[in-house]
Amino acid sequence: MEIKVIENVDNKLLGRKEVSFLATYGDKTISMDEAKTEICKKLGLKPENTVINRIDQKFGLKQSMIRVYSYQNKEAMDRYERKYLTKRLEKKAKSKDAEAQKEAQ
Repeated sequence: MEIKVIENVDNKLLGRKEVSFLATYGDKTISMDEAKTEICKKLGLKPENTVINRIDQKFGLKQSMIRVYSYQNKEAMDRYERKYLTKRLEKKAKSKDAEAQKEAQ
């Protein structure tokens, strides 16, 4: 998978970075988790403070436009981000912790 940064805006009023990417991939469409981990690795962002706002798939092409918001802290994310997205992130974090504990045993 190849990720190219299209736009990187520092929104100081809301305490976040707004980043747009063009992702080119192979056989299957990129998942939200894969996109988030790749983007966080590339820019050095904290995954727990990062939310994927939008993924636009281009029909017939193996490309997607991805819009990501990365907040400076958890409080800013809770204040400005939609509640269902933050709940989704918390559920995924809990399930990953549970899987890690099962593997450790």
